[in-house]
Amino acid sequence: MHSSAFLPQSKVYSVQTRLVSGKVAALTTFIENGFQQNLKTGAVFLDLTAAYDTVWHTGLLYKLSKTMPYWFTRLVGLLLRDRRFRVHMGNDTSAWRSQRNGLPQGSVLAQVLFNLYSNHLPVTRGRKFIYADDICLAIQGQYFSELECSF
Repeated sequence: MHSSAFLPQSKVYSVQTRLVSGKVAALTTFIENGFQQNLKTGAVFLDLTAAYDTVWHTGLLYKLSKTMPYWFTRLVGLLLRDRRFRVHMGNDTSAWRSQRNGLPQGSVLAQVLFNLYSNHLPVTRGRKFIYADDICLAIQGQYFSELECSF
């Protein structure tokens, strides 16, 4: 179900824009604070391809069971269970297929579930800025050579 079924489209875009703006502002502040301390900043930007499509349901539910209340884990399990899809191309339609991996596309909850699923990123010296399947790893140091050795 698309999030606009519950919220007007302008509100959905407003919430998403505010979340993205907050991450961009946090990264900008990190860079500016480093600049004030005469630090160089290096950054790597990652966009995980098909990230939502590859979430392993069993693994997600296991992680949720360790960190979230039982009722929430059960609710997510019901959301992911028995999902099916088919493809329409022109006048042709494929047979129904079971969807064993992935999160519902367009769902606001999908972003939250993906963040919970991927929150096991390793601890690094750099600072992580994460929004959905976009990740920025930024690091600061006195010299560029120091940054190059850190990534």
